[in-house]
Amino acid sequence: MNAFNLPPAFGFEGSRVLIAGGAGPLIFGPAANAAWFDLIRPVVLPAGTLQPGSALELDLLVDFQAPNAAGRAIKLDINGVLVGQAFPAAAMGCASIKFPFWVGNDARSLAAYGQSFNDVLSPAAGQGAPFSSHAAAPAIIAVDLSGETTIRVQAQPKGGDVCRVAGICLTQRRMPGGAGQMLPLNAISCWGDSLTSGLGATTPIGGWPSRLRQTLAGRGVSNFGVGGQTAAQVIDRLVADRVMGRHGIIIGWLGRNDVGVAGDLTAAVMTQHLRAVANLAGGATYLPGTIIPSATDTAGSANHNAILAANAAIRAQYPNAIDFFAALATEPDGTVAAANRSDTVHLNDAGYEIARTTVQTRLTAFDL
Repeated sequence: MNAFNLPPAFGFEGSRVLIAGGAGPLIFGPAANAAWFDLIRPVVLPAGTLQPGSALELDLLVDFQAPNAAGRAIKLDINGVLVGQAFPAAAMGCASIKFPFWVGNDARSLAAYGQSFNDVLSPAAGQGAPFSSHAAAPAIIAVDLSGETTIRVQAQPKGGDVCRVAGICLTQRRMPGGAGQMLPLNAISCWGDSLTSGLGATTPIGGWPSRLRQTLAGRGVSNFGVGGQTAAQVIDRLVADRVMGRHGIIIGWLGRNDVGVAGDLTAAVMTQHLRAVANLAGGATYLPGTIIPSATDTAGSANHNAILAANAAIRAQYPNAIDFFAALATEPDGTVAAANRSDTVHLNDAGYEIARTTVQTRLTAFDL
């Protein structure tokens, strides 16, 4: 099959071939070439083709008819973003190139070993790093895959080289039933602000999600806390993550950064909890957390009264709510004890251990 006559996606549940083709036309590289040429006609995949959480693998067999020039290159471009390059050695008459990628849960990023791929053991100058460079940390490449996706595979032959694609195949692999099936049904994701990320703990595992992970070995507990975020910002991230934000057991502890901000705290927080619930896939569970006061949010203050009202609404709407307020705001003035805080807002190791116990007790009570 000629690479310019590409079939529609085909395959079976869990694996699909999105692009497949045989030999393409010859591409001639001028003596002083800096231009890129399409190895195949750009392919446009319909919206929804690339599934969140799936693995993509582009396999290329490129034939160089006159292998006598250093510096030649192959690149993969997706929606105008460079996502991978290879630099076949001058001595290679035929190069086998593999580009593996993983689609982000929000379908707006790709994860890969790095941006340059090369199987050459001793590359000449300008031909990239050797294969051992794959030991580098994965690269996260921002590219929107949620709509139509255009795939371009291009070559830059040098010094009179002639090349063509001898074979091409783009395969997508995913778990049967969708991306959410990659998660255990009882996996837990923790969404919130700095009280979830663990600010104030003395060790990297001092926050309550990390402590929960240690005590619930094998369950899978993920920490999606980001300091400084409002309730809306937390749920924006949750909704964007089409795997962790929709499946399993989801805990949302949010609203602390909305306290004292102009507007109705109860409305601001409840709106976001409702968004989280509306985002759930079948079989998933959402547990909201009540808001805790700062050291200055004493009983009778406007902030304390707003927190009480918001927490009352959370408890009334969600019988499975995790009551952090009741567990931590135990001082006579309605605040968190100094022994359990690292500053006026954040908890310390002792406070996060109370939070962990509170969460675990709630999970047990609801057989989650």
